[in-house]
Amino acid sequence: MTDWLKITIVVELFLFTLTLRTASAQPQFRFHFIEKDPVWLTSAQQTTLSDIDSDGDLDFTTGNVHRNPSLFWYEYIGPDQWVQHVIGSDDAFYGGATALDVNRDGRVDIISGEYLFINKRGTDWPQDIGWDKYFIGTCDPWCHDMAHADINGDGVEDIVTNSGVEKGEGLCWYQAADNPRKPWTKHDIGGPGYRVHAATSPRPAGDLDGDGDLDIAAAMHWFENADGKGGKWLAHENTLLGQEGPWGIGVKTHVIDLDNDGDMDIVQGECDLRDKSAGLAWLENDGAGYFTVHWLSKREARDDFHSLFVFDCDNDGDPDIMAGNGPLAGGKKTWIFENLAGAGVNPESRKWAKHVILDGYVAHDGVVGDVDDDGDLDIISKEWTEGSLYYLENRLVSE
Repeated sequence: MTDWLKITIVVELFLFTLTLRTASAQPQFRFHFIEKDPVWLTSAQQTTLSDIDSDGDLDFTTGNVHRNPSLFWYEYIGPDQWVQHVIGSDDAFYGGATALDVNRDGRVDIISGEYLFINKRGTDWPQDIGWDKYFIGTCDPWCHDMAHADINGDGVEDIVTNSGVEKGEGLCWYQAADNPRKPWTKHDIGGPGYRVHAATSPRPAGDLDGDGDLDIAAAMHWFENADGKGGKWLAHENTLLGQEGPWGIGVKTHVIDLDNDGDMDIVQGECDLRDKSAGLAWLENDGAGYFTVHWLSKREARDDFHSLFVFDCDNDGDPDIMAGNGPLAGGKKTWIFENLAGAGVNPESRKWAKHVILDGYVAHDGVVGDVDDDGDLDIISKEWTEGSLYYLENRLVSE
């Protein structure tokens, strides 16, 4: 083979590989029912995703927050086989929930509303898995958002909560007692002076000003952890999103270094709007907590982004964005906004490819994780006052 032919083949192979790497392909998600049209569903919230039974795959929690209050976990057996188990019922659970190992025994516990549910898995799990319930007072009865993060830097996870009703406690964080089964200690972030309906789900915490501690991003504001211990907070209004809806201002918030430049950015989608158009944007941090808005979806369509999560959908090294329409939207769609930048790229603004991955189902408080332990990240969501629970299996690795 002549040298020029060898060079030509190498160049053509390089160009073909480059085309494969830069072309935007439709993300492939396979739809599965977790439970189709469950009769119990009247106001489903309380979504978490974790390995409750320690078998290597992820399980799902949800339940009603009013009208037949309840909390269930769904055990993953296979894509089309999930088994429902009761965590609790007949109590005033409300709004947010989070999954973490509170007592550090290697088992995932659940905090929902004001209650801690300790996972007391026996030797014959999951058949004999049980839950001990404790009132720990994490939030008030109207809590909408809940997340966990180590706010005071002591190595123990704390709880961030938001309650926006008129008599609610506002934006707060809770520190565990020495015995986490006892009531936790409340600390104000915005406190009762900051009341918005939805603000901090799914991931509100990150070092937004580059001083080494965790701050909190919320609707229209971010809150600076001024003493590094969560005892003093300064509110900043720096072009964060939020519009007034029937229950007040509502957004979904995910803090992440989206542009890979070493500082923490914010992705926000507006939600719980009626007769208004929600916006979706990423907010570029200048490194000191000042943000530039880059719109992914301007306030033009009748969208209502009640599901939001940032994750690497296609395993190409950059974070993509999942956004889904809640029950107040003009349609029922879930999208992936594919980040076309690639790993290690830091342009001033990013290019995105918008893909519809689901049509016909409400996406209310969707969560993301590698459900089936196959190396790619999947999506679980559910509908609100009627409908189904469903699993969107990422086929990236499987195909």
